[in-house]
Amino acid sequence: MGAATIIEPSTASLYINCGAEFIVSPTFNPRVAKVCNRYKVPYIPGCSTPTEISVAEEAGAEIIKIFPAEVLGPNFIKHVLGPMPWSKLMPSGGIEATKEDITNWIKAGAAAVNLGTNLIRKDLVKEGKYDEIKKKVEECIKWIREAKGVSTFLGIEHIAIYPTEKAEAEKIAEWYTKTFNLKREEGQASIMLSGEGGGKIEVMKRYEKDVRAHVAVYVSDFEKACNILKEKGIELEPPIIGPNYKAAYLKQTDPAGNKVHIIYRQ
Repeated sequence: MGAATIIEPSTASLYINCGAEFIVSPTFNPRVAKVCNRYKVPYIPGCSTPTEISVAEEAGAEIIKIFPAEVLGPNFIKHVLGPMPWSKLMPSGGIEATKEDITNWIKAGAAAVNLGTNLIRKDLVKEGKYDEIKKKVEECIKWIREAKGVSTFLGIEHIAIYPTEKAEAEKIAEWYTKTFNLKREEGQASIMLSGEGGGKIEVMKRYEKDVRAHVAVYVSDFEKACNILKEKGIELEPPIIGPNYKAAYLKQTDPAGNKVHIIYRQ
């Protein structure tokens, strides 16, 4: 969590000491940059000219807020990145939380977009409609991924191991936790094992004849992933919907006979 609209170094210092993890400003102030550098806190200053951007980068800013974006337009970013391709620019001010507007900025070369109150609308906050805000955030993330050309299939979320007639789930999980010091999380149908890295092992509790493992592929958009697979002629089992996830098994196995499912986590 960070603090925004910070103009003076004293204000930046105050918020940093209160726990702010980054500072955002509508302008560039070299004294604010010094405070942020001292505390190793990222500083995102607002700039509107190539010279300001260059000076801010020399002061240690790694991401530059392009403000006011509504006035400058996406072409500003496109033309700045021509001679300065190393710059990471984040437009802010007047950007609509729509697919068209977000796509235009990302396609122009924006590293990120600052949507502000167009995303976290005051009326929704006042009425406590946080589910609507959450849904809109998910939509915007999806549009950004699409504009950047990020694959819907992000990689392997986890590998699952099934118990055998000789080895029960508890025995398998215990071996992995003791051998590799993995943490375990007990679930109703399985035991999830994980470490400091991103990979996970799921130990299924129920024995299934002739099934030794399954692979879970992480997706950025569950509905889109389902449609892509269906277009490839791959049939899916009915989806499994949980509080914070969606999953669906493929009706066919991989060539080795392993089950496969896609999974989306909020």
